[in-house]
Amino acid sequence: MVLGVWPSTVAIGMWLLLGTIVISTLRAVTKIPSDEIIQHNMHHPKVLITIKKGDLFSEHSHLIIGFTDTFDTDSSDGVVISDASVQGQFQKLFYADAIENLDSQLSNTLQDQEIRSRESRTQKRRGKLDRYEIGTVVTLGAPNRRFFCVAYGRMQNNLVVRSSTDGLWVSLSNTWEAVRQHGHLLPVAMPVIGSEMARVSALSRENLLKMILLSFVAHSRQNPVTKSFTVVVHPKDFADINMLEIRAFLRTL
Repeated sequence: MVLGVWPSTVAIGMWLLLGTIVISTLRAVTKIPSDEIIQHNMHHPKVLITIKKGDLFSEHSHLIIGFTDTFDTDSSDGVVISDASVQGQFQKLFYADAIENLDSQLSNTLQDQEIRSRESRTQKRRGKLDRYEIGTVVTLGAPNRRFFCVAYGRMQNNLVVRSSTDGLWVSLSNTWEAVRQHGHLLPVAMPVIGSEMARVSALSRENLLKMILLSFVAHSRQNPVTKSFTVVVHPKDFADINMLEIRAFLRTL
């Protein structure tokens, strides 16, 4: 009797084992996307917040682009503006053979802004000389796709960009106001600014991301900014961010 039952028991056990392996594998596979994207629904006001790994410029939305206080654009040899930076990629994609058009648009928009100081050519050997307040935002593009160019870092005379947590916070606040005025509540996307060229060394990429989210939520609760806000994390930086921690952080806001 026992010998008659044994093969069937083994068979059942094997099927259960195989089933467990398959289920575990499916769970692992289905977790891959969730590890690379977080979506959180705010209810007051109604906003979909997304954090994802990817390419900022594949987003079909308004874009927030980090600039410096001089609004330099020279990326000819990567000394003033690096081709690898978000600004450098933005210029290549949208102003590839027409940087003079970008400079003209920036100059026209900045006419209403006070020049904070002006460098001499002996002090700053390359690039632009007029400096504007940190947090100055220039809005470019068309109503259906705006580019919010925010000066969140100081272009030093040695052409090294520096920023600070205070400067970044002011820049974010001014950006939300510009998006509120010109974005028509359409989707907006941005990178984790401050993590590369601006060298905000006091904060890790994860904490910079938290700062961006905190600032956005705080301003959205005062007045709606957009119905859809996305932060795109560059693939090479993704390992530096604990997405489970970010998910938990969003739930506390």
